[in-house]
Amino acid sequence: MTLTSLTFAAEGNGIPKFQDYPVSTSNIGKPAKVVISSAKEKSFRTRLTEASKQKANFAGEYVMTGWGCGASCIHGAAVSLKTGRVVFWPGSICCWEGDGERLDFRINSRLIVAAGRINEGDEYGAHFYEFTGSEFKHIKTIPIDKDLQLAERMKISNSSLMTKDDARTIIMEKLKSDKDYGDVPKKLEFARCFIEEPLNEVFSGVTEIEAATFERRMTDAMAHFGDGLDRKDPSVVSNIKECISNSSVLSLMEKAEFMQEFNKAADTQVTSAPLTDINDLKLDIASMEGRKVRVQGVGSYLMDMFMLKKNATDMSPILVDISKLQREHRRKILQQCTDIVKGCLLTVYGTVGKVSYQNGIIAESVQW
Repeated sequence: MTLTSLTFAAEGNGIPKFQDYPVSTSNIGKPAKVVISSAKEKSFRTRLTEASKQKANFAGEYVMTGWGCGASCIHGAAVSLKTGRVVFWPGSICCWEGDGERLDFRINSRLIVAAGRINEGDEYGAHFYEFTGSEFKHIKTIPIDKDLQLAERMKISNSSLMTKDDARTIIMEKLKSDKDYGDVPKKLEFARCFIEEPLNEVFSGVTEIEAATFERRMTDAMAHFGDGLDRKDPSVVSNIKECISNSSVLSLMEKAEFMQEFNKAADTQVTSAPLTDINDLKLDIASMEGRKVRVQGVGSYLMDMFMLKKNATDMSPILVDISKLQREHRRKILQQCTDIVKGCLLTVYGTVGKVSYQNGIIAESVQW
């Protein structure tokens, strides 16, 4: 059971739907200054102030923002851009073991869906809340069986032999269920072209393999593929271009635009971004979303989170998403950056974006 399969459930099944809690969107104008008065609000002053500078993403006029509160745990609040009012979530959200985000919401709806446990309670499932403007009012909770969830996630591993066509179909079906891909045909086609090279490596010399073997080989193949892209390997680049050129889904304009952007990215070196002082980045990060940055600092890996600090005593780190790094770089971070006192000195290159519902860096490479 996935969060996506619940939030997009069919009509008439009793599950609350986003369209049942509509809210109109309008021009907000100049955002109001966030109201910081309670002790709890003061504890998260920086996070809430930063959120008030973002674009509305929830219930018409609100910015939904969140932060980590431990291993696999997030907490947060909704900040009104019209009044500056802060409304905290109904509790912390933790322990979700399914696919999809732990919190689902929309700009044009008052409904939110939290997946996992609320305040580390006993009830595990999908929790539906209606936002009233002053609180998140509980509607209902749909329990989810963890054993069934695990069985769904292991479904591929428990199957027998699979061909390359089988593997491609399974991967594409999973992407179609992802809200970032499912309703955008050209994104799905780009993704198909990017998985062909790893699939060719996995099935080199064989027509069928065990599903468990496929998962292990595919992980390694994707790492090799990422390395090839980073090195601008001619064979990797040419295979992607050939797949795009031969696509029957993409228009000539879409192919041309992709080739232009792909060539531009291939010609751009990591060092082309100037080194940014970490203190300057902290001050300006709210207005830098989507920009490439290169910043040096002390990295610390703690409870599934990677943080970049000015020095070991810096108490306001920048969160860094390292999920897109090469496997060897992630391994090196786990080996060298888990000492929270010393950390590790490194330079991070990436794009400013949302990391655990706050501004951070989505890392593309690191230099030691």
